[in-house]
Amino acid sequence: MHLPNELWLKIFQDLPLPELLASHCVNQLWRTLIPRIDESTRLTLFSLAMKDVTMDERPDVTQHISLTARLAFVADTEATHNVCIPDPLRMILTEWPSQRPPPGSRWPDAVIAHATGKCVCRCSIVNGELCQCGTWVRDNPVDMMTSLQEKLWSREPFDYRVKDSDGRWELFDNPPRLHTDAQNEQTLRFIQMHPHHMWSSNVGGYWAKLPVRCLNLFMYRSRTRACGVGKGSFCLVLEGPARGEIHAWAGGWYQGFEAKSYLELHYEGWAEEDEENEENDEGMDEDIFGEEWPGAVTAVDA
Repeated sequence: MHLPNELWLKIFQDLPLPELLASHCVNQLWRTLIPRIDESTRLTLFSLAMKDVTMDERPDVTQHISLTARLAFVADTEATHNVCIPDPLRMILTEWPSQRPPPGSRWPDAVIAHATGKCVCRCSIVNGELCQCGTWVRDNPVDMMTSLQEKLWSREPFDYRVKDSDGRWELFDNPPRLHTDAQNEQTLRFIQMHPHHMWSSNVGGYWAKLPVRCLNLFMYRSRTRACGVGKGSFCLVLEGPARGEIHAWAGGWYQGFEAKSYLELHYEGWAEEDEENEENDEGMDEDIFGEEWPGAVTAVDA
């Protein structure tokens, strides 16, 4: 069948990844045209699939999840929580042909828990903690004093590190995650991109809260002044202006931007030595946690 190249490109652009890979094997013309399609996410996955290697050559992949299991996770999650998982993660879960994740990435903890029934939230039964694997979609809060919120929305010059009673240190001078200039710019961008109607305040009007609907992806070892040493989560934002981005939360507190999309997230896994060194980690350096900061109070829900 003779068709113009433009029409073939349109056809290829709408093909799911498995069919696109099969089409690449048909003839030289199709192999030439497929890399020119406009669907950037699918083309990126196509390139990754072409680079994928055998299981023996990927010792870093410890969990294999079938396409059937991933489709079930997407269907259950979207129906139960009335959400749509953003691409590229949704496309990976529903189209990636291999049981191994794309090179350079891992299957999210929630997908593994749903497919295997195993607890992946690292809860401590000894310490009375409850398994959180069934609540991988949740509203994560961004809390700040309303006085700080007004300053940020004024869009006037703002000094991140001034010790003020508005509690700005919690979001802008809170090592090890929230303190660099680059991260502070990302935090400011994230706050300002959410309009006023998306925020709420408690009865006294002292605290402002932004609920962010998220899918928990991976856990990491966190350190914060507010909560000390604990477990944090890298989360995929499901709704709103930041939909598709990856941000972090720990102990109920916002911990900053991590990646623009799932494919840009470089998660290396939870090192077992993190658990072995937990007691040592709790003795944090005085230069990080020793100083008392103004505005260091706990947010209370309305």
